[in-house]
Amino acid sequence: MSYTKFSKELTKWLKDEGLPSGGIHYEDAEDVKQAKRAAWELGRGHIFKQWLEDKRYKELISCAHGGWYSEDKFLELLAVYFVKEQELLCLQFLCERGIRFYIEDLLFMIKHAKENGDEISVGAICNGGMKSYSASKIVELRKETLDKLNRYITYLEEIKIACDYLETVNTIKEKVVDLSIRKSDLKNIKNKL
Repeated sequence: MSYTKFSKELTKWLKDEGLPSGGIHYEDAEDVKQAKRAAWELGRGHIFKQWLEDKRYKELISCAHGGWYSEDKFLELLAVYFVKEQELLCLQFLCERGIRFYIEDLLFMIKHAKENGDEISVGAICNGGMKSYSASKIVELRKETLDKLNRYITYLEEIKIACDYLETVNTIKEKVVDLSIRKSDLKNIKNKL
């Protein structure tokens, strides 16, 4: 729902500013497509900034979680803002969800691989000793999860949070590294606004 509100405000702003507000169509000339993309990016930035000023954090986080925008153009900007403003709870709510989903997917793929008789070990996975589809997905999910965790840990270090929580997140990271992560470990990263 938040994305719909965001999109409507964005379209209204574009119209009010006299900028192209319609979607891009395959029959549009290339210069028209570029103008629409540029206007959309400008409007997205304007509405994003306005919502931050209005402290519509929950709605912005909902837009980020919806995946309608690339992480670097929405989630990352939001996380950096929360760090700057020392909004720990908002940062946790923003970042933890993606980490949990990736870990749950990783756990599912590990279970699937074991059910198919694959021997799961960090060495076999990291050294390419496993050639199955499950193994390649485990490698991919592990890498993406670690990327998210490393980014999150960097944010937490910048916000100078309590050591206990940072230690918990670092422990989760270590368990992802050695593939000893369990679903029960996720209970520590379920913060809500």
